[in-house]
Amino acid sequence: LVIENGLPAEIGTCPKERSFVSLICRVKQGLAAFKTLFTRVHAGHVWLNQNLVLTPGSLNITTQEVRIPIDLTEDTSNLSLKLKGFPGSFVKVSIYGEGSNQPPILNLTWSTDQPLEDEVVLFDAMASTDPDGLVTEVHFDWGDNTTSTGFVAEHSWQVAGIYVVTVTVTDNDGAQTSVPIEFTVLPKPKPPTDGGGIFFVTTTDHVPTKALFSTLMPIEDQDGGQIVSYTWDFGTGKILTLYPHETDLFASVEHYCQNTGVYQVTLTITDDSGLSTSTSRQIEIVQNQPPVPHIAVNYASGPAPLTVTFDASESFDPENDEFRYRWRFGDNSPEVIGTDQAVVSHTYSTPGTYTVRLRLRDHFLARREVTTQIVVGETGGNVPPTPVLISSGLMGPSPFTVQLDASRSFDINPGDQISQIEWTFGDEHDPVDFAQGAMTSHTFNYPGSYHGRLTVRDSQGKSSVEHFTVHVLSSDPAGVDFLAQANPSDPLELWFDNSVGLTTAPIEYHNFHWFYGDNSYARGRNQSHTYPGPGPYEVQLSTFDVLGQRYLTKKTINVQDTTSDLPVAIALNNYSPSVNEEIQIWLDTFDLNQVADFNLKWDLGDGTVLTGLGSDLHSISHTYTRNGLYKITLSLTNPENLTTRLETEINVYSGTPPLPLFIATPLVGQAPVEVSFNGSYTWDSDDQVTTWIWNWGDGQKSISGPYESHTYQEPGQYFPSLTVIDQAGNYATHMAEIRVLSEPPPPDNQPPVAEIVALTPTTGTAPLRVEVDAYNSYDPDGEIIEYRWTTTHGMTWVGPYFVSTFGEVGDFTISLAVTDSAGAVSTDQVQVRVENEVP
Repeated sequence: LVIENGLPAEIGTCPKERSFVSLICRVKQGLAAFKTLFTRVHAGHVWLNQNLVLTPGSLNITTQEVRIPIDLTEDTSNLSLKLKGFPGSFVKVSIYGEGSNQPPILNLTWSTDQPLEDEVVLFDAMASTDPDGLVTEVHFDWGDNTTSTGFVAEHSWQVAGIYVVTVTVTDNDGAQTSVPIEFTVLPKPKPPTDGGGIFFVTTTDHVPTKALFSTLMPIEDQDGGQIVSYTWDFGTGKILTLYPHETDLFASVEHYCQNTGVYQVTLTITDDSGLSTSTSRQIEIVQNQPPVPHIAVNYASGPAPLTVTFDASESFDPENDEFRYRWRFGDNSPEVIGTDQAVVSHTYSTPGTYTVRLRLRDHFLARREVTTQIVVGETGGNVPPTPVLISSGLMGPSPFTVQLDASRSFDINPGDQISQIEWTFGDEHDPVDFAQGAMTSHTFNYPGSYHGRLTVRDSQGKSSVEHFTVHVLSSDPAGVDFLAQANPSDPLELWFDNSVGLTTAPIEYHNFHWFYGDNSYARGRNQSHTYPGPGPYEVQLSTFDVLGQRYLTKKTINVQDTTSDLPVAIALNNYSPSVNEEIQIWLDTFDLNQVADFNLKWDLGDGTVLTGLGSDLHSISHTYTRNGLYKITLSLTNPENLTTRLETEINVYSGTPPLPLFIATPLVGQAPVEVSFNGSYTWDSDDQVTTWIWNWGDGQKSISGPYESHTYQEPGQYFPSLTVIDQAGNYATHMAEIRVLSEPPPPDNQPPVAEIVALTPTTGTAPLRVEVDAYNSYDPDGEIIEYRWTTTHGMTWVGPYFVSTFGEVGDFTISLAVTDSAGAVSTDQVQVRVENEVP
């Protein structure tokens, strides 16, 4: 029965044996606490008055039962129930006979009968009872084709609508009481839209800059409500709230960025129901980059008066800002300043060496300068030659081959001419980093910026140098990366290394900006930083390449308060393999489990990069298809993003590599000293040596043949080397030591002591292999700088260890000569006897 205006309701005919009336009453939310439901039950001619006060339990809505006993004296009697309550209240009337099993009594409370979509409603039937037994089960039919069982339950409806929930309680005799409850599920209020996100425009992307933030302002929210405010949080501590009548269609706002950093800009849109939507965008404001100056001249030297044209038209600004030129010619003449002074001319009337400075400054006051030298000689005097470099292009993708031409270099001195042209490419990945001749070419196989040098010399020994830079770009220029390594003595201090740029050699980046995640900042390629305590920090690195392109990378570093060494190394089964020979490379450690969850990155130096977990990549195999020297790099990054980096080298040969050897005489002398070099002892078993590259150890090089001489002008310790290359492209290097003294060796110098120790028998049948060493040799007052071995059957070797095989019968002598740091020499000998094999 549903109460309508408190009118009586006829509940029908009651049999004689029925002895009481059960009333199950539900009162709407908020009414039960202070209203009374008045009932009168009329049994025959007797009215049974019952005042029932319904009080809510722990929840807001209540369903309670009251049982009113009646005494029926007739076989049948009409019962009337008069209810005084509230419209919409629900009463279920049941009549039970005396002695029959009484059904359980449902006592249910719930949190709301008008929930929102997805709102969870709590139900509690723990107070349900059974007059003559136990309540064993409470079953809920939620009206949306789902059910559940339990004395306590919760439920939510996904779609707005009217749902009838049927709650059934069962006692231990199987009797049940079911009550339907109606729920009206309301649509969930919708927040306003985000306006399509944040739009961001700046006058520049560096400080100082004026940033304009905007969004597409919604007029109303999704429920038809009104937008009441737009709140901008710029991530700098400044918050600005705009109201619809105060702004334009785009809720635009300007903000001046004075400091570099990465900022989280958040826009919060709020409607008139209090619901809001937030959207964020991260912006980075970097330090203004200065312009990049470049000077080209028509004459670097010449006799006075000399008119030089300076051309800076290839200068540029990475951010395309306008910049100003400022020229200083080094002779106290007035400066030339202006934004239109890219090309200027100047005349030098007096002989001398002048340093010319070009300073560029943009309108944000960032500046950078470059210098060049002009040599002005006496009229008619010897003037150094002028190098002129023409290239096929100094920038391109790897592998990049550049053609270089210095044939237009000249010497203005009458009767003088250029006698030598030398090139240095600055390519550490190629043993042939040096060339001679007017025209040459070089291939750069790896990305990077390489600083080369052109040197021209005339027949009078005068020389001039022109520097050049080759930029080799990667196919993936956005691969800028960095490593973070903890200081073993202070785990809160991290070392950040950006030298792991792309593959083997990083391209030349500029203006490194580090944001350490603890509100601190630094500039520079490699940095160290001490954190205030352990925990996760998001580290960001921003940098620019030579083209002005900006790159950003970020990592979350988990800083620890303890550290431990990682006893690992790279191991190979062959450090000198042949081309197309498979080699094994593995991580040498006592316990592989300690690196099982590390992220490993193998860079094998030939463009091959392998990444994966330590459990999978602790051992790999690889085949090199070209000969050459390769650097193998392994980066081990633990779950905290802290990295250990290992390196080793492998020399891959095609066939048998050459064995370089040279003898230098003298090894010790007073400056200036001329040293003769004899590299004819070099040999190759399967090829012919085609290239001899001498590096004198004093900054000079030469490509010639096996015989050379070189004069050392200054006292010092020098390490000349000979690199030989055979027809297959294999190469190897041998090095010696030269001591150049500022004064003659001391007269009281004690000579070294030479001593040969035979490691194998020196008498035997042919072929007889003899091994000897000179490790027992020593110098009383200095050090030994060379061990030189010779034999009477024509072998020569340099080093403390010597081995030779004697294939013919006879007596032979192995001689050792040791030289100390003052040039003193001592010798020792051992006799070798090779006998016929006894029949």
